[in-house]
Amino acid sequence: MATKPRQRRAGRSTPAKLALAPLVIAHRLPILAAEAAKSPFGGRETRKAASEKLAAATEGALAAQREAGATLVRFWLGALMGTKPSPGQMSRAAGRVVDAALAPAGKRVSANAKRLSRPGK
Repeated sequence: MATKPRQRRAGRSTPAKLALAPLVIAHRLPILAAEAAKSPFGGRETRKAASEKLAAATEGALAAQREAGATLVRFWLGALMGTKPSPGQMSRAAGRVVDAALAPAGKRVSANAKRLSRPGK
């Protein structure tokens, strides 16, 4: 029985989204410097950057934990049925955990790249 090829979701992959980080930094640094010159507590963009990072880190940690738990359940169910995970399965499982952890950061980097690269920003 032939299996269907896995369909890719529309849009960029997480590594491609994270590759936009230098663009976001280049757009954001002058804004952050201007805000720091006005107030030691920063301005709107400074608060937005800090809160986004905290939210992305929290979401990423929770997503990684959820994926790691699901992986453990799959491995234990397989062990109870008498199968051992192959090195390839273990590698893919680790990749899924990493992807889950980085996806929230990638989503925010992509959104910031769009927002900050618009004319007038």
